[in-house]
Amino acid sequence: MTDYSPDRPWDQPQDDPRLRTEYVPNLVDLWPGQVKTYDPDLPVVGLPTELPSPGVSASAALSGQRNGAGRLDLPALTRLLFYSAGVVRYVDLEDARGRRYLRAAGSAGATHPLELYVVANGIDGLPDGVWHHDPIEHRLVRVGAAPSAGPSYVVITGIPWRTGWRYYAERGYRHLWWDCGSLLAQLLALAESAGIPAGLRMTFPDHEVGALVGADGRDEFPLAVVALGTGEPVAKAEGTAAAGLVGTNVLEFGLVTSTQRASDVDSWGAGPVPAGPPVEDPGDTDVLEALILRRGSTRTFAPAAVLPADCLRWAFAAATRPLPWDAGPSILRHRIFAHAVQGVRPGLYLWSDGELIAERLGDLRDEATYFLRAADARRRQRLHRGAFG
Repeated sequence: MTDYSPDRPWDQPQDDPRLRTEYVPNLVDLWPGQVKTYDPDLPVVGLPTELPSPGVSASAALSGQRNGAGRLDLPALTRLLFYSAGVVRYVDLEDARGRRYLRAAGSAGATHPLELYVVANGIDGLPDGVWHHDPIEHRLVRVGAAPSAGPSYVVITGIPWRTGWRYYAERGYRHLWWDCGSLLAQLLALAESAGIPAGLRMTFPDHEVGALVGADGRDEFPLAVVALGTGEPVAKAEGTAAAGLVGTNVLEFGLVTSTQRASDVDSWGAGPVPAGPPVEDPGDTDVLEALILRRGSTRTFAPAAVLPADCLRWAFAAATRPLPWDAGPSILRHRIFAHAVQGVRPGLYLWSDGELIAERLGDLRDEATYFLRAADARRRQRLHRGAFG
């Protein structure tokens, strides 16, 4: 599904009978659409357009600073949804796809394969229930009844056909998780900056959570749960959720389905550990919401720029601060190719306990840029084939 070989292009699948080797990507006639749709007779709640802001700068939010104890009502919930999964811009395409809506969180290939559901219990301004977030219409659609107990929470699901359609096929499975991570980073920062308790749960009863929000476990399955409040989430459905329509002409990638189901469990994991203590805020920046709206992708860099060492240290301290999640301490180790950093000799460093530990000193730009050049070569190959619409 994700195997590489030096003698095979990255998008040429290996010889394996479980793969859809006949699949042709990017056919407009098979375009999977942009949002899940439902029966128009289901209850709907329009979301407010005037959203509260705690006034926390982006750097302070990423450092773990907050502005008091937040109150979870409909405007506060809308802020979380809009700045993590809302439509912030669009582009009109010259083909049958028409208008392409782009979301607040980044997405590989602009496929936006994620759906959000709110399991609402006691949110001021929002009746209890399971609500699907429609980012295009900026509204919530009630798809089912909420459990009778437990805190409110957000369920993030993935639709593999949206990433598979693009040019990823089975490899699109890992793009679901990349996109989910981008969205979760914003959602957790938004909640923390407003003082709203948020705990990320990655171990949950997959079948129960899927049934609660109407995800079938094949064309759509739950990826993560973010509890908004204290206490143990409850996923037992009170009735049957509306399934909705994932899209037309949906193709299943069997290897993706079997891979996902191999990790299904029947119960919740341990409660989330507390978030790490705040790190020192480097100074004033735009508020978090403004930074999210300005966010975009770039491959244009300033070769002559010199990075202050304090900036590098802050970025890694903020990025590696422990999350409030159920996976416990991170087992990842981070290494940095440092060049043109004030006060730091060029070389390869290990980031450990807030310190840069030198492993190899010297100009290692050729080794460091190998990865960028390989990625750029793949990008040019896709552009040559016309894969970017």
